[in-house]
Amino acid sequence: MENITNEKQLLAVSRAAKVLHLGKDTMYKLIEEGKIGYIAIGKRKKIPTSELDGFKERNLTFEKLSPHLQISLQER
Repeated sequence: MENITNEKQLLAVSRAAKVLHLGKDTMYKLIEEGKIGYIAIGKRKKIPTSELDGFKERNLTFEKLSPHLQISLQER
């Protein structure tokens, strides 16, 4: 994923979607579901970069690897 600086930037929905490697339709769905916040400027929606960082952190998952996969990784 693209590295986002700590600057308080506002991104267009299409640009925010690219940062997260998502399609624009998926980004609009996440906005509609309240999973990504936005700032309305006229008819446009702008996504703060801090919102993208928060979304990534909230959706970070850790799964324990199956023993079979652990063994194959150790062999490399």
